[in-house]
Amino acid sequence: MNKITAIFLLLALCIAGVEAHDTWLSSTSGWVSQGDLGLVQMTEGHSFVPMGPPPGDISLKVISPDGSDETFESTNTNGPYYRFDFGVDDLGLYVAAAKQHEGALTFVHTNFGASDEEMEGYDEIDWDGIDSSEWDSDWYIAEAYEDMVKYSKVFLVAENSDFASASVPVGQKLEIVPLDNITTLGTGDFKFQVLFDGEPAEGLDVSLATTGEHSVAEGETDENGEVTLEIPEPGFWVVKTEYKDGEMEVLPQHGPDAVDESFVGTGYFSILTLRSDYIKPEAD
Repeated sequence: MNKITAIFLLLALCIAGVEAHDTWLSSTSGWVSQGDLGLVQMTEGHSFVPMGPPPGDISLKVISPDGSDETFESTNTNGPYYRFDFGVDDLGLYVAAAKQHEGALTFVHTNFGASDEEMEGYDEIDWDGIDSSEWDSDWYIAEAYEDMVKYSKVFLVAENSDFASASVPVGQKLEIVPLDNITTLGTGDFKFQVLFDGEPAEGLDVSLATTGEHSVAEGETDENGEVTLEIPEPGFWVVKTEYKDGEMEVLPQHGPDAVDESFVGTGYFSILTLRSDYIKPEAD
């Protein structure tokens, strides 16, 4: 491969990556005072720029410092967000954990250098009625998701928190767990563990991003499901991974020159949101 071809290939991969949809949780602050309302918002977008409330079935669970939890199903919106409010009755660390069933979706790779075309569920598409005349001759179905399930998690801290509790899994099917103290965020290397069905998930790609950036650092989980990413500075950061539960198959719908197999199954996605302001500033 010559240098010019390699550059164009890299640009094409970057363009395609930027178009991926992500769903994540955020808060206006990492700390909250006892007796106030805690606010958590859920949105989706590209490169972690909020674009709108995510589609599909949404639920959110808030786990209090004493281990009790409350489940919310919200249709209240605040601009591009779903909004969830809860009472901060106790001191300590609160975990908001959300689940989104986006449903069946199909992604078709139609043209080199373009993002995959998002379509409805594979079995619902009238393939004979699709005009593929403008597609490349090697077009193929990249993913035929029977369901896309997206998990997200964020922390809110009332005073006197036991920050070690942030390293305790909350039971999401695909979950990113911070192993280092979350108050040290932005000071260099930070270790995470990825769990699938409660067990360490080996060989998963994990990436670090922030608003407007698709990826700042990347790594792969080891046999313990652990990965270390360098978080270069304090701020707003998200850690993401995915797990494809299914098989690679040759589907009948593809261009005459296609040689690629298609993923068929369920896609699980997880995003952990982290901030640098979990400790309330002291009053002047």
